[in-house]
Amino acid sequence: MGSAIRKPAMSSFENLRYLEYSSRILHMRVGVYLRQSLDRTGEGLAVSRQREDCVKLCDQRGWTPVFYEDNDTSATKGVRPAYQNLLEDAEKGVIKGVVVWDLDRLHRRPIELEHFMELADRKRLSLATVTGDVDLSTDNGRLFARIKGAVAKAEVERKSARQKRAARQAAEAGHGWGGRRAFGYDPDDLPLEPEASLLRGAYKKVLSGISLHAIAAEWNRNGINTTAGKKWTGSTVRQVLINPRNAGWRSYRGEIVADATWEPITTEDTWRAVASLLNTPGRRAGTNARKRLLTGILICGRCEHPMRSGVSHTSNDPIYVCKNCHRNSRRLDPVDGLVIKLVKGFLSSPLADALLVNPNQGNLEELRNEEAGLIGRLKQLGVDYAEGLLNGREVKTARERLETRLSDIREQLINTNDQVFEGLIRTDFKWDSLHLDRQRSVIRKLFVPTLLPAGRGRPFQPDHLSIRWLPKEH
Repeated sequence: MGSAIRKPAMSSFENLRYLEYSSRILHMRVGVYLRQSLDRTGEGLAVSRQREDCVKLCDQRGWTPVFYEDNDTSATKGVRPAYQNLLEDAEKGVIKGVVVWDLDRLHRRPIELEHFMELADRKRLSLATVTGDVDLSTDNGRLFARIKGAVAKAEVERKSARQKRAARQAAEAGHGWGGRRAFGYDPDDLPLEPEASLLRGAYKKVLSGISLHAIAAEWNRNGINTTAGKKWTGSTVRQVLINPRNAGWRSYRGEIVADATWEPITTEDTWRAVASLLNTPGRRAGTNARKRLLTGILICGRCEHPMRSGVSHTSNDPIYVCKNCHRNSRRLDPVDGLVIKLVKGFLSSPLADALLVNPNQGNLEELRNEEAGLIGRLKQLGVDYAEGLLNGREVKTARERLETRLSDIREQLINTNDQVFEGLIRTDFKWDSLHLDRQRSVIRKLFVPTLLPAGRGRPFQPDHLSIRWLPKEH
């Protein structure tokens, strides 16, 4: 008759070690990580369900939970503050394990999973999930975690593809975006006053030569904020003005795909002219407004560089000075006075009537079609290069040729809707009533002034200013 096999009795020392180990495991502090990508209710119900299940698991194992919550937070983009705190506490030894409802709550990107596994291995972290434990200390456990991570990543990519397709389909049907309302429209995509009128005025101001910075400053002074509740800058004004929705179009990723279902705020011609102007290569929204009439317009007669404004060291008067050669300067007032006299004299004369005749007015549609064709050919260059149909040199040559022509087309479109001279030709307008930006635009379109060197100490004379008229008729 066989006898029962007895386990060898533990020594008193081994028994003490076992009790200490059991006590440490039972009272171990663990980080309970809770996350939901999109909280549709705003009440955190999904996170609450995760919390209940994770707390129950901690109670079963005698662990002490420390909570880390990222509600309404994606695991694929941006920073997760609570997750970063969990990693920091694990690194410091504040927690000895991590509990989550499922691995996809913890990670959606394989690179984050690898970083976590390295930390878990180094700090000997336990990892428990409501849906089943994962032992990161074994190769099979790490393999399982990686497979779960790959599946989660694939699901994110499939979800993204579905969302993009749905967004494009909605765009092609002319529907709105949803989310935060657009400036100028109410949540139902109806024009909203006074924002709609401000937009119409901004389009007109840009075409009349007013800068984006000046428009932003005016809106800020009047207490008009963006739909996000922020102050305006030249860049944010630009973003609003070049949005095709204002002309009654629906776009997707910068491409106009359909007529919209909402009422336009401005005309197609006006939007195209402003968009062409603001998309001109090298143009910047700017952060600083010009304070002098001819700064950057007046040319130095010695070195042909644009002149700047400054202050005379001897008289403390404002001056124009060349900061390239440092050998040409004049008091500001008499130069400005002569330029203004020349401008007003020309605009009040019969010669200015030629500015009212626009040679491009009759072929607007032709210009638009050519612009669209050039943009399409520029996009096709990238495809041809990727497919090996063109080499780098051929692409560069073709791009330069197409961009040169596109720039010329856009210049014609801008001039077709030019409003710089509106209300100024053959009228008794007051120069001082014009915004400085518009005054400068008028001068830029009429002539290039050059300040000739005349020797130090000599008073300014009209023949010290050379004028090159720009209209072809003169």
